[in-house]
Amino acid sequence: MPIRAELQRNFAASCITVQRVVDRLARDGLVEARGPLGTFVVDRPPHLHRIALVFPNASGPANRWNSYYAALSRAAEDLRRDGLLIDQFCAEPARQSTPDFDQLQNLCRDGLLAGLIFASPPEQWTGTPVSDAPLPRVSLSACQHPDAIVSHPDQDSFITHAVAHLAQIGSRRPAVIAGTQVTEHPNRWTQCFAEAGIPLRPQWLLGADLEHPSSATRLARLLAAPWSGERPDALVIADDNFEDPVLAGLMAEGVRVGSEMQILAHANFPLQSRLAAPVVRLGFAVTSLLRHAVDEIMAMRSGRPCAPSLLLQATFADGS
Repeated sequence: MPIRAELQRNFAASCITVQRVVDRLARDGLVEARGPLGTFVVDRPPHLHRIALVFPNASGPANRWNSYYAALSRAAEDLRRDGLLIDQFCAEPARQSTPDFDQLQNLCRDGLLAGLIFASPPEQWTGTPVSDAPLPRVSLSACQHPDAIVSHPDQDSFITHAVAHLAQIGSRRPAVIAGTQVTEHPNRWTQCFAEAGIPLRPQWLLGADLEHPSSATRLARLLAAPWSGERPDALVIADDNFEDPVLAGLMAEGVRVGSEMQILAHANFPLQSRLAAPVVRLGFAVTSLLRHAVDEIMAMRSGRPCAPSLLLQATFADGS
């Protein structure tokens, strides 16, 4: 940038006004001071490179983050260390004024973002700059949105891979613990087990409450209780929010996990620490999902054709 005295002459402005403008440009990440060399426009200005990853609420004692959000947050940190400018924001759906939400709205209003990635359906913020600013946006939830490209994990691929694994290990008495929606839409599980030639008892297709993970512990204890007469020989934990509660319930009933009962658990990678137990994990590499979303935003900004919306396929922990 020109020196301050030159800016004062060119714009007929006082030294105080010029300094305030330069300070504001620096605060917005557009310029940087390099000591005696002067002030320079940054190599990667935020309106071309900074992407906001938006979560619907903050983690903490008052809000229990689900494991998908936690994995996305870890993936964003990894990609940021690799040089991608991904900033994370928690924007309350109730539109409460919080420092995070206010900062995000200001960045959208001032045009200081290259794009937005929503971890949950973006219509929650309709009528705010977060939704209305003319920015490329990608939604990482399965809900379709007219103003956002949708890319998300393919839950159907998890079901088909999970059932194929149980067939491969010779399971004849499988059970499934998933979210409560599994009891509303059980047909896909039933169909896949039937196609694999594995009998699935309707009473062993169970739904736990995500708001109360301890409900999964109680279901696991019911499945494994000695008085039940017969235990499953394999169990699919179809939501990684339930892995620790389910394993705690099985261990409380004395189940020998890995020998007496095989466990296949849903996961989001990069994986957070888990109980030390012989569990096969199948799930989604959300780092790939997030990188794809960044590529889509950059394609939209440059006018290049966007890649097709990604349905991320389930893989095992070893990538197979």
